[in-house]
Amino acid sequence: MRGILVLLSLAFLPLPVWGHVGMGTLFELGWDAWDVGMAGAGLALASGPGALFTNPAGIAWGGGLQTLCSSSDLFGVASVSSLSASVPGFGIGGIVLDSGPIDEELRYRAEGAVAALGIPISQNFALGGRVRVLRHVLPKEGIGWAGDLAASLRGPLSIGVVVEGLMARAPVSGESWPPSVSFGLALPLPLGEPLTGALAGAVNGFGEVVAFSLGAELWAQGLGVRVGYSGEKLACAVSVGWEAFRLSLATELHATLPASFRASLGVMF
Repeated sequence: MRGILVLLSLAFLPLPVWGHVGMGTLFELGWDAWDVGMAGAGLALASGPGALFTNPAGIAWGGGLQTLCSSSDLFGVASVSSLSASVPGFGIGGIVLDSGPIDEELRYRAEGAVAALGIPISQNFALGGRVRVLRHVLPKEGIGWAGDLAASLRGPLSIGVVVEGLMARAPVSGESWPPSVSFGLALPLPLGEPLTGALAGAVNGFGEVVAFSLGAELWAQGLGVRVGYSGEKLACAVSVGWEAFRLSLATELHATLPASFRASLGVMF
């Protein structure tokens, strides 16, 4: 029964002959732990290598060469690993999803690659684009791709917009990947030094399955905490930095599934 729930939760649907996961689902699983902590509400706050998987326009915000690696345990069954790197304006990354031996006959494995551009139009506004490639490995091979556009506005009110699948080809015959739009807002919290923070919300997936999410973050110098809620999912994350390193840990609590855990390590050169 747990295996069936895991498959459904990862959107391994439809299952005409062999299971598969859609483009959006795979790359959402590639979020780093800090993004997981806001359950999708941090769309307007994306920056650095993690923005490859959330809002590619956020690649424009950042300094120097940054790398990020993440590893996840999904529901005690599946695993996800991702690696990304960015410089201001450009980033690349990859992701591997392995369902593990859910039962003797059923196993799913997919790989993805992403390349993104973030172009600053002004000091506070940037446009972005990315190309995502999805390759099904098991139980049957297939390759698909999608092209996306995005925008990011930073200020007293931060805004993030991502249009996914403007152009797309599914790796599965008969499957369609319609375009979808996600929109996020973020407001700073009126806190005194040394505390800073933000409240954020997002609507994800217009054109497909719409999901609403709310979240908050709080910083005290090098220590950060995030919490988020979306549907039947509650998430939280903690992030601590020292020198050029930052470690983030996150968990997602589901109403009907075992908890998921994610760890990410970022390095700035």
